[in-house]
Order: sequence, then C-alpha cells, then structure tokens
Amino acid sequence: MAAYDFPGNFRTVELLGAKPVLADVSTPNSSNPSEISPTISPQQLEAAASPNVRAVIASHLHGSHAEMKVLRQACDQNGWILIEDACQAIGGRIDGQATGSLGHLATLSFGGSKLISAGSGGAIIANDQRLAARLNGLLDRPGDTFPLGPLQAAVINPQLDRLDELTQTRNLTARFLREQVFPKMSNWELLHHPKTDTPTAVTKTENAETSVEPNLPHVGQSPPSLSTSNIPAFYKFCWLAPSREIRKHIIEHGTKRGLPLGEGFRSMSRCSEKRCRKPVPTPQSDTLGERLVVMDQRALLITPQQYPELADALHELHHTFSS
Repeated sequence: MAAYDFPGNFRTVELLGAKPVLADVSTPNSSNPSEISPTISPQQLEAAASPNVRAVIASHLHGSHAEMKVLRQACDQNGWILIEDACQAIGGRIDGQATGSLGHLATLSFGGSKLISAGSGGAIIANDQRLAARLNGLLDRPGDTFPLGPLQAAVINPQLDRLDELTQTRNLTARFLREQVFPKMSNWELLHHPKTDTPTAVTKTENAETSVEPNLPHVGQSPPSLSTSNIPAFYKFCWLAPSREIRKHIIEHGTKRGLPLGEGFRSMSRCSEKRCRKPVPTPQSDTLGERLVVMDQRALLITPQQYPELADALHELHHTFSS
C-alpha cells in the first residue's frame, strides 16, 4: 500500500494480524518528476515484494485513478490479491470500466459525506468467485459484518440515478479550477491530473464571465465511447501549499471564509519499523502528508453561475499568504 493513503487501511491490515508494506505514490509525468499523483506507484512493487506479501491495496484519491492495469498484471503474475479502494471514487471510469471493477476485490463507502451516502456502511465488490464465496461465509456468522438494511438500500437507490449527473457537476467545477483559477496562483501546486474525457468544457466569454458549453468533437472525430472513457470522481479537490505552516494558515483562514478545507492524510512512513515494513523511500508521500490541502466536494457541487464567487474566495486566500 502507499504510504499516503487512508489511515484506516493501514490499521485494518494491522487488525488482521498482518504487517503493512509501504511504497511511495506515483510520479507519472516523466517530463515533470515533481508532479505527484496520490496513488500507489506500480514501479515500486518489485522492490516491496517478498514471499510474505499477500495483497496490494490501491486507492483512487482526489480525482486521480491508480494505474490499475499495470497493478493487476503485477498482482496476477505474483499471485497477489489486488484490493481496489474506490471509496472516494464512486462514479469514475478507467478505460470505460467503472471504478471498483478492476481489482480482485474492491471497497465502496457509503459514509455520511461520501459520493453515495447511506449515513454509514459500505460494500465489497468481488471479481473473483473464490473470494466471493469466502465473503459470503462472513455474513453467515455473528460479528461486526452484516448486510445493509432495507432502509439504507432505499436511501442509496435514488442517488445512483443521479450519480452520473453529480459526477459531471463536480468534474466541471474541478476543470474550471484547474484551467482558470489555479494558473493565476503561484506556489499552490496542483497534483498530476491524467487525460480525461468530459462531455462539457469550461470556457471564457468575451466579457470574461464564466460559461459552460458542449465540448463537441471536431468534424470527422467520434466522441469518446464508454468503452474507452476516463472519468474522474472528485470527493476532494486538492493542492500543495508551500509549507506545512502555510497550509495550517490557509485552512484556518479559508474555513473562516466558508471554504470546506482540511488537511490530507498524514504519511504512514512516520510509523515505526515494528508496525510496518518500509523497503523504499517515500518522499512524495511525505510531501503530500506535510503540505496537501483538500477541499471537500461541497465546494464542487455548485452551478457555473457560482464559479466567480469560488474563484474570488480562493484568489483572496492566496493573496493573503503570498504577499
């Protein structure tokens, strides 16, 4: 698992009596090695491998997808189980496949603030019949694991009907931030963002007001099909502050101004060797743990008419800590 990940994944491995093995997150842009993706680096699996490794946890975080095809190939070759953590990426697609469908197992979260919410609980997706049979066995015995109730299912169903619509709304806002807001703010570094397919584009009109218009293909060009599309799912939008101290002030002042800001996860590389094995350095994970600012999806679920207000709030916040 990546050193930068949901801490609950690390603790769950410990709870099962196993020992986490930490790898770094990815830097997929070879022309800009300082550009970080908050997902596990496939290139480090070989260095982290040992006869005791049983599974790899790959989390989709902050609008970025783990490199699932490469990870799945490595896991199949080594006899490892690939656990796809899609808790923060429900509604996304990777090469046309829904997130949660590419690992041997996948986890979804229906917690209170997630992209699909039932107040609590979640789901496990099994793409392997053997593992599915083992999971069914867990439901047949007393314990902490039990199926969702009818009331929770009734809450989830209508949200599924609007999932694509809300995913598109969040993606449009994220695209507006990436293309029109953050280029004007030096020292606030965006993370790596892979090429994606979106049905609409954010543009500037002649009077500099923000508008949204269809992103129509050129003549002779076919629109991306669901079989090849790459669609992110943003639970959090994030960027790197210049330092840990400045991050603290950005979050404090931004929260006072009504922006839903917080810190990213802390890097688990700080844990002792007794708790985990650290076969490779994890400098990129440590950078995320020290400097990452996350903005909750509440700020992304806005209309294009509200974009200028969000942009002004972020520009004002940036000016406060850059002057």
